Amino acid sequence: MKATQTFLESHVWERKHIECPYELLERLFCFISLEELKSDLRGKAIYCYRRKIFNKRNLPDIFWNYVIIKSAIRAAYLLNLMDKKYRKDLLIENDNNQKNAFTSALTLKESQNPYLVLKRVFKQTNLDDLEIVLLELIDFSLRTDGDEPSWDLLTPYIQINQILDTCWLINERSIESVSN
Repeated sequence: MKATQTFLESHVWERKHIECPYELLERLFCFISLEELKSDLRGKAIYCYRRKIFNKRNLPDIFWNYVIIKSAIRAAYLLNLMDKKYRKDLLIENDNNQKNAFTSALTLKESQNPYLVLKRVFKQTNLDDLEIVLLELIDFSLRTDGDEPSWDLLTPYIQINQILDTCWLINERSIESVSN
């Protein structure tokens, strides 16, 4: 069976192909903030159950944020595949730094070792399912016909939030380790 390569799809928003997940995360969080991504995701989840269109004034933003979140999920997936090649310098004790205030979806142990989140999430679900859920979040948040998702929205929503927090934390620690 032929091995398939997971593309990070950075060319859509960065205008160049990035192959390294660490580099992708650095560029991603220069492009958009964690707070903005999580707010957009939360809005989509809420509007799945309303008969109104989410963010109808900025429909292109919905597409851009979808592609960016999808890239983050793919980067997280690749980091998970690297298993034994984790960057040990990113595993630090929680210093109660203000930067960790954004990682509200993670436990203390997961904040200390963000790779635990990736291992758990991709053990519970696969990349394709997360991408489908993300696409369905957009679909249902743009509907006005009253259809609601018939699947469990909460679990994948939490998983995607945890992936975003994990990606942000890994990126922040990568920047700190280069600075030191």
